[in-house]
Amino acid sequence: MQISAQPFKRSAERHNALLLIGNVIGSGGSAVVTECSGCCDGPDCALSDDMVAKIYKVRCADEPPEVALQEARMLQAVASEHVATYLGLYYFDASEVAERIPAIQCVQSTLNGHFGSRVQSRSSRSRHSSRSTRETKLSTASGDGQRLKLWALLMERMDYSLHHLTCFSFLEPEAAFACQALLQGLSHLHSLGIIHRDVKPANILIANGGSRVVLSDLGLATWIPEGSTSVSRKACGTRGFLAPECLLRDVCSKESDMFAVGAVLYQLLFGTYAFVRASVAETEAATLQGKLPLEPCGEAVGKSAASCVLVRNLLDFDPTCRLTAQEALRSPWFQKQESLAALHSLREEEKRIQDETALGLFMDENATTQRRPLTKEVRLNKNLTEPKATWASRILKVARRSFARNFRSKKVAPEPLEPVEFDQICGR
Repeated sequence: MQISAQPFKRSAERHNALLLIGNVIGSGGSAVVTECSGCCDGPDCALSDDMVAKIYKVRCADEPPEVALQEARMLQAVASEHVATYLGLYYFDASEVAERIPAIQCVQSTLNGHFGSRVQSRSSRSRHSSRSTRETKLSTASGDGQRLKLWALLMERMDYSLHHLTCFSFLEPEAAFACQALLQGLSHLHSLGIIHRDVKPANILIANGGSRVVLSDLGLATWIPEGSTSVSRKACGTRGFLAPECLLRDVCSKESDMFAVGAVLYQLLFGTYAFVRASVAETEAATLQGKLPLEPCGEAVGKSAASCVLVRNLLDFDPTCRLTAQEALRSPWFQKQESLAALHSLREEEKRIQDETALGLFMDENATTQRRPLTKEVRLNKNLTEPKATWASRILKVARRSFARNFRSKKVAPEPLEPVEFDQICGR
């Protein structure tokens, strides 16, 4: 459904935009990502028919939330073919569209929940601590009479994230292709004095049928202060991809980004996480111990020596001994690489099977419901209380729920895969 939106400081002359908000395709701690297309009457409009809208779960009256403004600044500053393309930051009236668009309803349902309570000031929470949850929600929603806005950051649409493909077995040329693109994106960021602080498969996107890999989700990225080599971690990052110094000294640097690249590469090569374990404490302990199945054996069975050397040099415990992005790109291992087209095809086929399975389950459930006799009273109540849904909407709802349950990316440490034993890798 179309909504009327306005850009935020895009140009001196304001122009109108029509955004077509579609299905929800992802959700995180601060935003909901939806399908989107749009058009506008401005001369420099960059909107397209194939975008995503990152709608933030914070309503503001005048200025966008800091998390949205931070990511917009970063995407503009690091514009590159190796980073997701930024198309603008837009706002629209939340109250006018909340009842008409399912995707916005999904945002509205979480606005005053856990995340909304975290962004309130500490003094505000203390003053209203005696009020009920419902009263707090109502007062937050009213905004003291101001018309509150939802902010949407628009970006080019990609096919999948690398997280969606890690359920398949990567060949070394495919892993090399993905890793080289990731290193090129990080090399560009680091040359500008910016660190990402949350490198992981879910933030590495795949496009053009597997022929393009880009870095995304720069909401936690930051500039390194002049005269310094690190910044405070501030709870950024995902355990299992955090470097040891992030856990010990609570700082992030270019070297910690490279450690995360090593953890991603290890996962692509061996089909298991490098450090993620069953609990947070075990994951942190494994990271600090730094013991990998590659050690002390020189090569893992079935893996080239060049790939093992690269992983080891990226996951070095000492940050000063880790490779930089430019040094890693000079590895001879990248001479043999191929696109992710084959894995992309497998992912498409798996998605098609999931949709067909969801459709079959829906048809079976609907047939069983139709055979169940209803009394006259139940039929009357059902017609009065339940709105009629179309077949298409009900089928898509079941399919989306099944897809989201299996492939939703989390900010917390992901569930560990089956660990690779030392004896198995060494062929003993």
